[in-house]
Amino acid sequence: MWIDYFRFDGEEIAFTRLEHLFPVVDKFYICEQRFISKGLRKKTLYIDAMRKRFDPYLSKIEFSIEEEDVNICAGKILAENSDVQFIVTVCEVDEIPDISLMKCVKEGLYNKCAEGCIYLEMPVYYYNLNWRSEKQTSATAFVVNDILLKEHKEFQKFREQRGPVFGVFECGWHFSYFMSVKEILRKLSWMKLDAEFIGNCIAYGKDLCKRDYVTIVQNSVGTGKYPKEFLALHGKTMGAQFEM
Repeated sequence: MWIDYFRFDGEEIAFTRLEHLFPVVDKFYICEQRFISKGLRKKTLYIDAMRKRFDPYLSKIEFSIEEEDVNICAGKILAENSDVQFIVTVCEVDEIPDISLMKCVKEGLYNKCAEGCIYLEMPVYYYNLNWRSEKQTSATAFVVNDILLKEHKEFQKFREQRGPVFGVFECGWHFSYFMSVKEILRKLSWMKLDAEFIGNCIAYGKDLCKRDYVTIVQNSVGTGKYPKEFLALHGKTMGAQFEM
């Protein structure tokens, strides 16, 4: 069985992720944190406010709420699937596994994960498919199986690369900040960015966080292979610098 786990904080890309993975994933665990920051509780959970948007996928979804910093979802997955063998892809909402590869290798992944976590290396695209990182790849998404999860009982150890590792393989895409200016302002409210700056970053391929090690270059959309759902999302985000 393939379980897909990701954290949710109101991102539109979550629904594109569900549309893409729904035909092949057996169960989704979607987790939202109760607190925006230490001591600051959300008035309304996005899982509740956007519940109608999940309707087409509810047959395969389990929701989980994290209170403060405690990750309860690993235990929930173990408890609710104790009678089956499974792999779990653990991703940020915008880290998208390649389903064509996953369908071919998921049985092999299960066996290899008994020896250690497998990280999924992904090229990073920014804002839309016109921009990609020149050299940077993302390898923070990972796969574990039920055996490894029973032994370690948490995901955080693997997020911080403190658990046993089997290896890394290329699988998927990291679609970073495929959002409108309004969404980015909300997502990065703690950075105190302004709309004009964000719009210029989207239009000219600049890094929102001004990191020295990130070089963003133009990408030729026609030369790449992308899931159709994210090609459609690319079309929606092309004018995102003007959406407020």
